[in-house]
Amino acid sequence: MAVATFVPAGLQHAAMTLYGAYSSHIPVYMILGNHLDAARRRPGIDWSGHSVQDAPAMVRDFVKWDDTPVSLQHFAESAVRAYKIAMTIPYGPVVLVADSSLQEDHIPDRSKLHIPKLTLSQPPVGDPKAIAEVAKLLVAAESPLIICGDVVRDEEGRRLMVELAETLQVPIQGGGRGMPNRHPLSGGGRVGNADVILGLNLSDFFGTIYNFRDQQETSLTSLIKPGTKLINISAYDLNVPRNYQNIDRYTEVDISIAADPQGTLPVLIEACNA
Repeated sequence: MAVATFVPAGLQHAAMTLYGAYSSHIPVYMILGNHLDAARRRPGIDWSGHSVQDAPAMVRDFVKWDDTPVSLQHFAESAVRAYKIAMTIPYGPVVLVADSSLQEDHIPDRSKLHIPKLTLSQPPVGDPKAIAEVAKLLVAAESPLIICGDVVRDEEGRRLMVELAETLQVPIQGGGRGMPNRHPLSGGGRVGNADVILGLNLSDFFGTIYNFRDQQETSLTSLIKPGTKLINISAYDLNVPRNYQNIDRYTEVDISIAADPQGTLPVLIEACNA
């Protein structure tokens, strides 16, 4: 999604939705209008409601990247870079400032301007050796369970999830974000019965395997049986948030793979069939 607004009021209104995109790993492309040069601001409105010194400052903690270009060539390169960053796993919002000087000034020589070619980054795939270990545990398990977060991006990803489930005959939790709701293997299984649990882009792995009792005295109770193997394949480890921590409590797992789960599914299915 592309969004254009001005600062500071327009960005203030958009900030909550932008934070929602950040928390949900949605690639929002936001362009901000600003008047950075004080000598060019119109009296009144440009000073009171449409100009700031650092336009992205109020949202910088919950966007993947921002930039304030100072020339048209700078803007062209940053515009392509911003899109590439937003569309790199894990997805997230980006902010680019289009200052009034870039919008209004005469272009002396268009021949010197160039829009770079966009080449999107391929999603990172899990290490084959580590994936082979995961496959061994899943195949040997008596009661495996797969729990999905935000895994599937398209129809190919959904097809791969179905293939993995049917290959292992393993229940998949996580609703429509991972498996078709009407598939027989969708939504079954219990955390307490599983001997191997595979989390895919699971942002709340800790909350999945523990019961938190929030009363006068808080307490935690494990929901898994002793010896249960925990595996985490997640792209969220590739872009750990700073101030706004939209991640769950640190979870102790047996195998942790920082990779794109959908991109890793073909390797995991092949390893399970080997």
